Amino acid sequence: AVVADEVRKLAERTAQSTMEIASIVQQIQGTARHAAGSMTAGMQTVQSGQQHASDAGSAIITIQQQVDQVLLVVADIQMALSEQSNTSQVLAKNVEQVAQMSEENSRAMKGTAETVGQLQSLSEQLSALAARFTV
Repeated sequence: AVVADEVRKLAERTAQSTMEIASIVQQIQGTARHAAGSMTAGMQTVQSGQQHASDAGSAIITIQQQVDQVLLVVADIQMALSEQSNTSQVLAKNVEQVAQMSEENSRAMKGTAETVGQLQSLSEQLSALAARFTV
């Protein structure tokens, strides 16, 4: 029961940490989306300006592509974190089941020990009875 409780607590802390990381990842995604929107607006303003501002427009396109790549990577990280959270929960359940099986085995061993003790006592009684009938 103590092992199962500790495993359960560890699983809860892991799930909490995973949720916190997922929240941070969502904040990063929001900031990246906002940055992408700002880049697009900036690109449109620059394209309507002077000729040498077209170089800045090209740079903004490159940055936007990189931001899009970052968004894809962040989405992959979020999916991996979700899978890790699910895996942690399954692992915690499996460990808890092992702990419960261990406790059940312990109880069964105690029952077996009690039965052996009772059999030994019966054997001693039978030996004492048999000794009475010795010819």
